[in-house]
Order: sequence, then structure tokens, then C-alpha cells
Amino acid sequence: MKKKAFGKLTAVLSSAVMAGSMLSALPATVSAEGLSGLDAKGITSQMVIGWNLGNTLDCSGTNYSSTASPEKFVKAWGQPVPTAELVQTVKDAGFNTIRIPTTWYEKIEWDESSQMYVVNEQWMNFVKQVVDYAYDRDMFVILNVHHENFINVKQFTDDTYAEASEKLEDIWTQVAETFADYDQHLIFEGMNEPRQTGNSAVSEWGNGSGDNGYSWNYVNNLNKVFADTVRSQGSNANKERLLMMPAYVATSDTTALQNLKIPDNAGNVAISVHAYAPYFFTMDTSSYANHEFPGASGWGEDYGYALTNLFNGLDQIQKEKNAPIIIGEFSASDFNNTESRVNWAKDYLSKAKAVGIPCVLWDNNALNNGGESHGYLYRATNTWYPNAKPV
Repeated sequence: MKKKAFGKLTAVLSSAVMAGSMLSALPATVSAEGLSGLDAKGITSQMVIGWNLGNTLDCSGTNYSSTASPEKFVKAWGQPVPTAELVQTVKDAGFNTIRIPTTWYEKIEWDESSQMYVVNEQWMNFVKQVVDYAYDRDMFVILNVHHENFINVKQFTDDTYAEASEKLEDIWTQVAETFADYDQHLIFEGMNEPRQTGNSAVSEWGNGSGDNGYSWNYVNNLNKVFADTVRSQGSNANKERLLMMPAYVATSDTTALQNLKIPDNAGNVAISVHAYAPYFFTMDTSSYANHEFPGASGWGEDYGYALTNLFNGLDQIQKEKNAPIIIGEFSASDFNNTESRVNWAKDYLSKAKAVGIPCVLWDNNALNNGGESHGYLYRATNTWYPNAKPV
């Protein structure tokens, strides 16, 4: 999501590990010959609980040259270069899934000879190395395109779609080729939170309504570009790979999700949702916020009831779309409310487990940052923040 911060990591990590036992269904480790032949639900049922390598490969707005070193890019927002030891620390804590948010637009250049946007070779090799840290440890890996300036634009138009579809196709063509032989442990996520940042008719962080369905169709069409590109690469692995697709801004809103169209013949698809819920507990800093759980917001929303409604709605979408949901980002900012965050995590993850939805914890390695305090793992030393462990 956006830049976030750290806090009572002891509490949150403890919860996350607890969630690992809550959500486990099938063994995460598979035989040496790899994972193949599963449908979408068969894959998601093995994703016990996940962790996000946030604010690292997804850095954007750096104004660096596309040929700058990968290490320079990933340190742009203050994070260290990821290592195999970091990933092992995550796995040892009970996570069997890792999401690697990755931004590409600053690492591509137009190539006249191939007539496509070409990803810098050093960057692609670096991304592959980080993926391998988790893949080689039998973890599920979600690789995406994240803070892309050609996807998140002021207003969706036919012209912005033409640019977005071309760049999205070119990037996924090269990613699909690079990882053509990786088994079903590797998952591709087509976009992060596709949205408009300056359209007065459509809220940036809303459900995409307000323009007679144009925004919903825009995102649906980009999802189709993504699916068609990966499936056409040619390898057997890419034909059965799980593809994650969001609705507008990856919202959990049922209206937006009902208007999500899974492309025909897309194969294994999961719906990508981000749900920092209930918001007035997890992130809000206004007068309506209440950071105690159980509890209610300043305007009277009961938090337990809100989570019940959230997961009932998501389960209904899974059934309507015949596709599992993955919550690719969830967290509760640290407001020095460890006990409440533990209570929240138990309730959130037990309700997610009940409807078979795996969840991936957002970690931006940040503390004392108000509503964006989502720090769990101190990456300089690969140790969990004391306030996050209980969670």
C-alpha cells in the first residue's frame, strides 16, 4: 500500500504465527519434483500465512536512471538490500508465503529493434535472486507490478489505457519468460491497486463507481491483458500458474468485486483484495478512530460485526466468481495497543480461515508513523520488533 510504520511488533508477530496454525490446511512443503497440477483453490489452501517485503523492491519516484544498480533502487526508501537470511527469518517465524511488491516503470526503456519496453537486465536478475531466496525454501512467492505511474494515473482515458496495456504486456512478457519453468509455488499478481488519483467523479480509494462503469471495465481489460500475456508465453508452468487479479484499487467492496470480470479461459485465477479492516481500528487517526479491540468506531461501527460482514461478503464473491480470494495486504498499525492488536488478529484470521482466505501481512519496516506504522521485522538485524511478536 503506502509507506507504513512499526510498533508493538511482539504482539503482531505472535499473532501472525498463531495465524499460521489457524490457517493451515495442507502441508506447505512439497516433494522435490515440485508443485503442479493444482487448481486455484488447491494452491490457496496451502498458503498458510504470508508476509510482505514492503517498501523495498517497490520503491518509486526515485528519479534514478533505469541503469542504476538494483541495490540503489531498493534502498531508496531506507530499507536494506534483502538477503537469504532475511527470508529464512520470515520462514522460521511460521510464514510459508512471501509477497514481493515490485515496481518496474523506472527500470524499462523503449527499444526500437524489438519494438517493446525492455526491462533492465540487472534489475530482472536482481528480482529473480530475491524470488529465489523464497522459492528455494519451498515458500509460495507472489510477484507483482506495484507502484506503476502508467497504471495509477490522474484519470483513466482511452489514451492512458493504450500506454498502460502496452507497458503491462511488455513487462509481463519478460517476467513470464524469466520464470517460465518455476512451478506453482510462484504466483503472478497482475497489478497492485489500480486507481485514479485525480478524477472528481471517482474516488481514488473508493469502489470505482461514478463513471458509468468505465473504471471497472478499464481494470477488467488490463487484467485480461495480463492473463493473455502470461498464458501465451508457452511454458506448461505458465499455463497452470495462479494469477491474482484485483478489482478497482484492490478494494474489498462487494460492488466493485461484483463488477470484476475474470477473463474467459484465464485458467487458475485468484481475486486480489487488500483489507486493512476495520479501518477506524487499523489505520485511522481522526476523531472517529478507536484503537481498542473489541470496540467500535467513533460513529458507532462495531468492529467484530464489521469483520463478520467483511468475510461474509468476500465469501459470497468467491462463490459468485468461482475463484478464491487472497488478501494480499492486511495489518493494524501500532498505536501502542498491543493487546488490542492481538485480539484483532485472532478475530481477523479466524474469520479468514473459516472462509478459506489466506492473508499476507503488510510490513513496511516502519514505526512511530501514525496510521502507517506497519513495522514487524527489523531488517537491519533480521529480528522481530519486540512489540510485534505478540501480534
